[in-house]
Amino acid sequence: MKSHNHAVSSASISLLEILIAILIGGILTIVGMKTLTHIKKQSVSLNNFVLRESSIYETQIFINKYLEIAKKDSIIITNNKMEWESYSNLFKEGDNNGAMDFSFALNHCILELNGNNIYFNNQLLLAGVKTLSFSISGDILEYRICARHTCVDDFVILSDSEITL
Repeated sequence: MKSHNHAVSSASISLLEILIAILIGGILTIVGMKTLTHIKKQSVSLNNFVLRESSIYETQIFINKYLEIAKKDSIIITNNKMEWESYSNLFKEGDNNGAMDFSFALNHCILELNGNNIYFNNQLLLAGVKTLSFSISGDILEYRICARHTCVDDFVILSDSEITL
């Protein structure tokens, strides 16, 4: 009789172990699914942030690129607008004799806030802008752009372009 109870008891423990294993497996699966769902939501949230906010940082890079080649003495700042002259193509392709050829052609550039949009040479650069301001102190041109919930404060060091032949 004892061996029969022992066999039943052994079978009961195996069934209990299987149920516990299934329960633990189910709990781990639920926790794993919740974690994956949370990670997916964070990824979607990050992608939305990048799509919404990247334009202001791209605008910052664009402005810096054009101001670095600006003629310092040509900069005119008025309310919500800045104009300047910049070299369009300082170095031209040579004539195959190995010497560089220079071009001193200038482009007139206008960056302005009109309504809630920033325009560069009458082309839309950034929409939804609240603030665009500029100031010059010595050789440093500082600017501020606020769009939506983000503000960018940056500066460009202006240098006198002295080109002699």
